[in-house]
Amino acid sequence: MKPTLSEVRGHTIDALYAYLHEDNPQDAQDGYLQPHQIAPLLDVTVSKHFFGHVIQAMRDDGTIEPMSNFWMFRLSPAGVVEAESRVVADETKTPASDRFVSRTDNTDLFELEAEIGSLAGALQTSNEAGAILGSDREALIGELEAASLIASKTRVRLKALWSLLMPTLRFLSEKFASGAIGDAAKRLIELLLKII
Repeated sequence: MKPTLSEVRGHTIDALYAYLHEDNPQDAQDGYLQPHQIAPLLDVTVSKHFFGHVIQAMRDDGTIEPMSNFWMFRLSPAGVVEAESRVVADETKTPASDRFVSRTDNTDLFELEAEIGSLAGALQTSNEAGAILGSDREALIGELEAASLIASKTRVRLKALWSLLMPTLRFLSEKFASGAIGDAAKRLIELLLKII
């Protein structure tokens, strides 16, 4: 089965992120690579033509940035955030310990609760979300509301919050990669990582 654009995009983000963290030669142009240099780093094989569409989509959604007038690219700051959320969102990557924290000691939980509410509200009122998600929208809103309820308590079990919230945020950040809902989901991922 041929990989989808979304799947190849994910592999490209992972490959560029890994490349940034390797010991590369000095002529590596600060993480910039040409598409023909990126393609062999992927875990999938795609045609040059199809990969060109992937690169263009990633330019359009701001995941990668070009090097001035050259046909070379690297992850943008938003792309780095998405790459890190992909790494941490792996099912094997959960909070190091199953611990409880107090809202008094971790005031970021107040912001998290408010941001979750804002995202749930945006999902509820967005025509685009209704068109893309259909009846699944209500399930996702329910997941966000449940996470907001957990975050609102005096003491919060981080593992429970993570397990409920991270898959939803990752789904939304990928589904709405170039829109306001995706941006809000990515901001929440950053905030959740800070809390964990």
